[in-house]
Amino acid sequence: MIEDMFASRSKAGAINVRLALKTTQKRTSTNTKYVTKMQALGDKMAATGKPLDDEDLIAYIVNGLDADYDPVVESQVARAEPVT
Repeated sequence: MIEDMFASRSKAGAINVRLALKTTQKRTSTNTKYVTKMQALGDKMAATGKPLDDEDLIAYIVNGLDADYDPVVESQVARAEPVT
């Protein structure tokens, strides 16, 4: 019974943190403040027992950037793609 309650609470916590990761936007925050907030959300995910790998956290961070950052993001993605 207690395990079920804890598991349910933990699952709800993980869902809430994942939603926050998906919806958090940089907007007027400084780069440092925004990345720190996203890292803290990543730490909260780990605390729920569902840690994010670095690529997932980076994807969430990039998703929250506005269009001003598109050239930077595109250049980094192009550098990361293997040449075939």
